[in-house]
Amino acid sequence: MLTVYIPTFNRATRLSENLKLVIDQIVVYELQSKVSILVGDNASEDNTQSICAVNAEIAKAKQIKFSYFRNPRNLGFNGNIQAGYLQVNSGWIMFLSDDDVLCAGALNQICMDLSSVSPDTALYNFDQAPFDRQNPLNTKTLRYKGNQDFSKLASLFTWQKLTGVVLRCRQPGESDEFFQHLLSPARHYPHIVLSVLRYHTGNVLYKSRFFVAKPDLDHLEHINFPWYTSESLIMELTNCRSILNLNNSSFNEQLSNLPRVNVIDSSVTHLLLYYTGHARITASLRSILWNNLFRFLTFQRSSQDGFALKCHSLKFYVKLMLLVFVFPASFIILPIFGKKRKLMHEGF
Repeated sequence: MLTVYIPTFNRATRLSENLKLVIDQIVVYELQSKVSILVGDNASEDNTQSICAVNAEIAKAKQIKFSYFRNPRNLGFNGNIQAGYLQVNSGWIMFLSDDDVLCAGALNQICMDLSSVSPDTALYNFDQAPFDRQNPLNTKTLRYKGNQDFSKLASLFTWQKLTGVVLRCRQPGESDEFFQHLLSPARHYPHIVLSVLRYHTGNVLYKSRFFVAKPDLDHLEHINFPWYTSESLIMELTNCRSILNLNNSSFNEQLSNLPRVNVIDSSVTHLLLYYTGHARITASLRSILWNNLFRFLTFQRSSQDGFALKCHSLKFYVKLMLLVFVFPASFIILPIFGKKRKLMHEGF
């Protein structure tokens, strides 16, 4: 059985459209005995509950297994991924973002792959630039058995999309406490940490050239993470290595190959672009970036998230001085030119 897990927060309209697409694919390809739906509501404040109640009745009428749970509070992205993963006790779980659109035949293709290959970890293409159909990330369909070579997961480290990752469910002996320990530090990439776990403890990795989904047209309107998330990935994978006692040279090599970003320089650059009307941002992210800058200026060595805050570049200090002038000026100059700061609704 494949469980399509949709973590969601305050996107009832988009979730409703997505559930219809999933249900339609299950019915068209007669996958009722092979695919179930699970929705994890991260304490949404809109009508997500009623949307799920309606779709539960629709699914029941079409003989589709539909489950819904609501977290008592917003647990963050990692908390909701963990909560959904722990709900699945057999078979496989596919992660589907509530704002991503399944490609035609995606669920049928995945079910055929699971039946014929029985992978522990499966990765599929996601149709979004730069790795869209003109430049696919996985150009061939490949099956790897044994021999834990983490270079085979390089495509996932490069393109960290949630949708397109299919994993075997948790195995006997893996307790709730173990996953809490493993995933709590993984604020942005719990699905990648889980993929490393399943590859580490499993036997078969499957990489398909099939495109399973594409982003919704408004996907850029709810970006809720800073530009230095590659630093998050490095930190999260380092924690994962320690927890799993993963002494693997190929894993260490992949970790060392990940791009590095200077956190304080990135923070100032992002704020500059925001206050000149050139970057989308959320209120919570704006607060994080200002907090990074405050901590840097008060000679604190790390951000609240534990990232190093240091920079010796002259270019950085030039940007910092520009921000001193741009920040107050933006309240006057932007309206004159008919522009405004692009403050977005909160993301996941």
